[in-house]
Amino acid sequence: MIGDRRLRNWFEAKIPSVSRGLPTASLMSVLEVDPRRQCLRICAADRRDFYHQFKVSEQRAATNGLWPLLSVSDLEGTQALAAWQQHKHGPYVRTKHGDQFGRPDRRSADRRPQVLQACFSSIPQGDHLGVEFATDAHKTFLEGHGLFCQREDLRADSVFRGTEVLQGLVIDDFFTVSVETADKEGHEDNPPAVQSRALQRFQLAKQAYQSADLKGSDDKDLVDLTRAKVIGGEIDSACSTRRLGLTTLAAPAKKRLALAYLSAEIAQLPYTTDALHVCLLGGWVHALMYRRPLMCVLDKAFKLVDATKLDADKPKLVALPRGVAEELLVIAVLAPFLATNLAAVFEPAIYATDASDAKGAFVACKAPLPEVRALWRTGRKIGGYARMLTRAEALIQKLDPSFQLLSEGHPAVFEPQSIERPRAHRFHFIELCGGAGKVSKFLAERGWVCGPIIDLDASPFFNLRMLRLLSWVYHLFEQALLDSAMIEPPCTTFSPAQHPASRGYDQPRGYQPLEEKTLEGTELALRSLAIIKLCASLRKPGLLEQPRKSKMRRLEEWIALLALGLAEENWAASCAYGSPHQKEFVFLSTGLPAGDLHRKCTRDHQHIPIQGKWTKQSAVYTDQLAWAIAECFHKGLYAMHREARQHSPKTLGLESVLCNDVLLSHSWQVLKALALEKTHTYQHPGNFHNMQAP
Repeated sequence: MIGDRRLRNWFEAKIPSVSRGLPTASLMSVLEVDPRRQCLRICAADRRDFYHQFKVSEQRAATNGLWPLLSVSDLEGTQALAAWQQHKHGPYVRTKHGDQFGRPDRRSADRRPQVLQACFSSIPQGDHLGVEFATDAHKTFLEGHGLFCQREDLRADSVFRGTEVLQGLVIDDFFTVSVETADKEGHEDNPPAVQSRALQRFQLAKQAYQSADLKGSDDKDLVDLTRAKVIGGEIDSACSTRRLGLTTLAAPAKKRLALAYLSAEIAQLPYTTDALHVCLLGGWVHALMYRRPLMCVLDKAFKLVDATKLDADKPKLVALPRGVAEELLVIAVLAPFLATNLAAVFEPAIYATDASDAKGAFVACKAPLPEVRALWRTGRKIGGYARMLTRAEALIQKLDPSFQLLSEGHPAVFEPQSIERPRAHRFHFIELCGGAGKVSKFLAERGWVCGPIIDLDASPFFNLRMLRLLSWVYHLFEQALLDSAMIEPPCTTFSPAQHPASRGYDQPRGYQPLEEKTLEGTELALRSLAIIKLCASLRKPGLLEQPRKSKMRRLEEWIALLALGLAEENWAASCAYGSPHQKEFVFLSTGLPAGDLHRKCTRDHQHIPIQGKWTKQSAVYTDQLAWAIAECFHKGLYAMHREARQHSPKTLGLESVLCNDVLLSHSWQVLKALALEKTHTYQHPGNFHNMQAP
């Protein structure tokens, strides 16, 4: 199902995840084959209706609303209505639904609506995060079955480390290619004497799919072939090709011939359309990715149409200059040669070129094969936008050799920059067991990015007893995606008011530690303390709050954090912050000026006893106390970011550490140096591309 989720997509941040690493077919050029004695074996599997085989949580399904609204009477007898009624009108369980601070009472929701909105309980293809969810889930699933070891994983965002076997994944398509010993008799249709490594990994994936009942299109499977099309690229390791000393990787031959025929026909015409021209160039760019040096053929063709002003639904007629027509005709003639030869061998040498206003030269050095291979695999991308310097910039660089102009700060770029969707899961503050979430509210008003309130009120997955949630919090901290946290674990079994008591001040672990309620309280307490310890070790602000008389303070882990100097303890009377109750809170904190929170009761007012209807309300911070805690975090976060700016300067640039090491560690020989005439010293301000070829 393709759902129109555009409005909801704009409300959701982006996740720079696995989609950045989706491999393209041209990346398979990392394979090296000796066609005299080796061939490639190719396997691929496709999952049918992959998105629809996902089951999402109720919370995610609620974001996939469908129209029109449906009458409740029309839904009678459906599983969806029965599940909704059970969820909406089921019994209230505190350990399952939380304290419901700041939310309407579930038990008072007796009014039955007349209409309901159906929600899609899978991943619609209009979901902009669908690729991330599908690819990450698919890859994690296969990794759990022994696939995708580090040396065989082909990714666009990392260097391929293997030599003979690769595995790749593009959403629902799994493929693997291996270098194998070729049949000496030249019978490529005969099964090899020894099962290929590609086939072994393919069968392992098929067994994994079968065990999980993940349906696929078996009729589309590629099984142990020597010539096949994989993710848009055609690998040809057939016997007839290998006899020519070749093993090729290219855009499919039918596509190249179709582009060549179309280009030759268009080149005869005086006019073309902007939409047709852009579409044609898009096809050629894909084909040229397998033979990048031939990109130099197309120059005027790229300047004919401004793609930013293109309306594909309303194509416009444009004149076709003869210079553009000639480029299209030349590239059409060269179409059969737009292929990468995987049989090409590395020369044990590295070449480099450079030029100044006066001279140009190229040099070379001998280097071991692994080093040459590493440079070739990492040198495909320039790393960022690069262009030749203007005259003024060239003069500055001549006077100051250390001058370097970063692409993002380029003074010549005056076009308005698009505002990207913010990164998901990058928070300055997060509140765990946060209930009403007042601290997050006041911090957000100060401009800090606050995460969702991690509490059972919001989602059953926001349960700190779940190791996956704790692992997620650790991940955010360790990957510098979270700067601070406040934890407010429930104090039910640690409260001195509990009767009969589950614990004692002398036995804070509990009289019966394995009893369900006692064990739940202990787990929440220890995981809260673990987060505070993590904050202390990473030098990030953290705070754990409890009633001052809580028996949690007697846990040896709490005492150890104080004894080791990893945290400090402060307390405050809530009545000093506008509460009508005499309730005192204690704060175990690290990286915060928590001493600012300390206030005693002034004893000049009366208190309302905490009992009956006041019990639950007394646990909610007053606005004054919540603001004071938020102010404390504001100071801690500001100090942390200021220190980071001072001690962690930006290291952006266009240089490569690997290239620098190679340049400095080898003896270079000048092969040729040329003196440039004055007429050649003009530097064109347009784009400059550094093409590399094997």
